[in-house]
Amino acid sequence: MRVSVEAVRRLFLKRQHLDRPPLMEPGPAPKGTTLLCPFDSFLWHRKRIADLFGFDYRIEVYTPAAKRRYGYYSLPILHDGRLIGRLDAKNVRQEKRLAVPAVHFEDGVVGRGGVCDGVAKALKSLAEFVGAGEIRVGRVQPDGLAQAVKAAVLGPMTAAG
Repeated sequence: MRVSVEAVRRLFLKRQHLDRPPLMEPGPAPKGTTLLCPFDSFLWHRKRIADLFGFDYRIEVYTPAAKRRYGYYSLPILHDGRLIGRLDAKNVRQEKRLAVPAVHFEDGVVGRGGVCDGVAKALKSLAEFVGAGEIRVGRVQPDGLAQAVKAAVLGPMTAAG
């Protein structure tokens, strides 16, 4: 059976699920910030991600350096149920440092509550996971968020959890 969902041209729902209305009711809004792996199954269907979230994502690992927009291994940023940007991260093992050459936020993210702290917490979690004791953030777009993101990241390196 065909089901209409705003911003999506078409989705299909199994007939057996029509008898269970709770599946059709929205649940609580997701909260928190996480960095997604470029190979996460959530991102497999790029067109659906673009339709549902207005987020055009491409893995740039195989893109020549001169043609990359966001970085070699950019990680989408999921914040409170919305894809709000992406960041390029690299583990510099020898120096026990997480290098973040660039953070790119989508249009309209400026001023959203908790974004900078959420990204900082996600970066601290990633740094802890890879064994980095330091995080260095480079360029942040738009510029208006650069100082806030860097200040949030410079806070104490504590376990994100």
